[in-house]
Amino acid sequence: MKTNEERAYMPIGGARLIDIKVILDNEQVYEGMVEDAPDEVKKLKYSNVEMGNKITYYAHSELQ
Repeated sequence: MKTNEERAYMPIGGARLIDIKVILDNEQVYEGMVEDAPDEVKKLKYSNVEMGNKITYYAHSELQ
Protein backbone atom coordinates (compact mmCIF):
# COMPACT_ATOMS: atom_id res chain seq x y z
CA MET A 1 0.00 0.00 0.00
CA LYS A 2 1.32 3.45 -0.91
CA THR A 3 1.61 6.26 1.61
CA ASN A 4 0.12 9.71 0.97
CA GLU A 5 3.56 10.99 -0.06
CA GLU A 6 3.76 8.38 -2.82
CA ARG A 7 0.37 9.07 -4.39
CA ALA A 8 0.01 11.24 -7.46
CA TYR A 9 -3.27 13.04 -8.01
CA MET A 10 -4.68 14.90 -11.03
CA PRO A 11 -2.47 17.10 -13.23
CA ILE A 12 -1.89 20.63 -11.96
CA GLY A 13 -3.33 22.06 -15.21
CA GLY A 14 -6.76 20.69 -14.26
CA ALA A 15 -7.30 23.69 -11.97
CA ARG A 16 -8.55 27.02 -13.35
CA LEU A 17 -8.38 30.70 -12.37
CA ILE A 18 -6.04 30.28 -9.41
CA ASP A 19 -2.63 31.67 -8.50
CA ILE A 20 -0.25 28.77 -7.87
CA LYS A 21 3.25 27.88 -6.81
CA VAL A 22 4.73 24.56 -7.98
CA ILE A 23 7.48 22.74 -6.08
CA LEU A 24 9.10 19.84 -7.97
CA ASP A 25 11.56 17.71 -5.98
CA ASN A 26 11.89 20.46 -3.32
CA GLU A 27 12.68 23.17 -5.92
CA GLN A 28 10.23 25.90 -6.96
CA VAL A 29 9.69 25.57 -10.72
CA TYR A 30 6.75 27.93 -11.31
CA GLU A 31 4.77 30.72 -9.67
CA GLY A 32 1.82 32.50 -11.29
CA MET A 33 -1.59 31.82 -12.78
CA VAL A 34 -2.25 28.20 -13.70
CA GLU A 35 -3.44 29.18 -17.19
CA ASP A 36 -0.06 30.84 -17.90
CA ALA A 37 2.04 27.89 -16.72
CA PRO A 38 4.20 26.03 -19.26
CA ASP A 39 2.69 22.78 -20.54
CA GLU A 40 5.33 20.67 -18.76
CA VAL A 41 4.24 22.22 -15.43
CA LYS A 42 0.53 21.74 -16.19
CA LYS A 43 1.13 18.03 -16.88
CA LEU A 44 2.78 17.41 -13.49
CA LYS A 45 0.70 15.34 -11.09
CA TYR A 46 0.83 16.66 -7.56
CA SER A 47 1.24 14.57 -4.43
CA ASN A 48 0.38 17.24 -1.87
CA VAL A 49 -1.28 20.66 -1.87
CA GLU A 50 -1.04 23.52 0.62
CA MET A 51 -3.68 26.25 0.77
CA GLY A 52 -2.71 29.88 1.33
CA ASN A 53 -2.58 33.15 -0.61
CA LYS A 54 -1.27 30.98 -3.43
CA ILE A 55 -2.09 27.30 -3.78
CA THR A 56 1.19 25.40 -3.47
CA TYR A 57 1.42 22.11 -5.34
CA TYR A 58 4.14 19.60 -4.47
CA ALA A 59 5.21 17.14 -7.18
CA HIS A 60 7.91 14.49 -7.34
CA SER A 61 9.56 13.48 -10.61
CA GLU A 62 9.54 9.77 -9.72
CA LEU A 63 5.70 9.85 -9.59
CA GLN A 64 5.20 11.31 -13.08
